[in-house]
Amino acid sequence: PDEKNMNLLSEIKNDLRRMVGLNKSLLMLSKIENSQFNKTSGVDFNVMITKLVQDYEDFIEFKKIQVSIIEKGYFIADFNQDLADILLSNLLKNAVKYNNEAGILNIMIENDRLTFQNSGTSVALDKSRIFNRFYKQGSDHTSTGLGLSIVQTIIKQYPGWEISYEFEDQMHYFILTKNAHQ
Repeated sequence: PDEKNMNLLSEIKNDLRRMVGLNKSLLMLSKIENSQFNKTSGVDFNVMITKLVQDYEDFIEFKKIQVSIIEKGYFIADFNQDLADILLSNLLKNAVKYNNEAGILNIMIENDRLTFQNSGTSVALDKSRIFNRFYKQGSDHTSTGLGLSIVQTIIKQYPGWEISYEFEDQMHYFILTKNAHQ
């Protein structure tokens, strides 16, 4: 019975951890929507991406993912620093977490566009639902289903910005565009 109890405790702990994550994420969403992050400054996304990839090095190495940062331009914008951090972290974490073991992640930086291209499931995600709150593809118990919804909520605070998803040649693309309608 001891092992059974241990498993139960471990499950409860994981559920709690997910609840805490859920709570934090929902709090974050309401703060973003209430414009509590409206202080902006010039943010250099190139530098931030390089730093985040270093910060997540253990996670990336654990899954043996080949990460390439391809700088074709400078993505610099007047943005809230904390939101930029959350935005990029969520996109990076997703591209690593849902990648294959020994998969590929290419981050392409252009002047008005950032593209996270990663290997992963061999089927496309549901374009119409992936940015919805609580939507999860598959039965991942560690996911809150809020990561991409937070990304979408952040983007909505900035006119002319958009996030889109494409699937091509077995690769998933998350494309962040600014100055989209100019």
